[in-house]
Amino acid sequence: MCYSAQIAAAYQKLIRMTGATLSLQEFAALYAHDPGKKRPKTPKAMDDAFRAGASPAELAVWAEVEQWNRAEAAVLKQLGTGL
Repeated sequence: MCYSAQIAAAYQKLIRMTGATLSLQEFAALYAHDPGKKRPKTPKAMDDAFRAGASPAELAVWAEVEQWNRAEAAVLKQLGTGL
């Protein structure tokens, strides 16, 4: 079973066990990066799923992921030129 399928299965198990649900808006708020902290580690497959999203909330998360990627690329480029 691929990682993405494991995540989906674990989420379904959580719902069955606790009755808890999480809306996309709540998930996006948790997934969002705090600019004062280091970028959280997120699975590429999950990031890519937001890129393929259709709703404004999914696309907003993808925009945040793109910002993280650009910021990391800038830092890496700066480190590479400083050597």
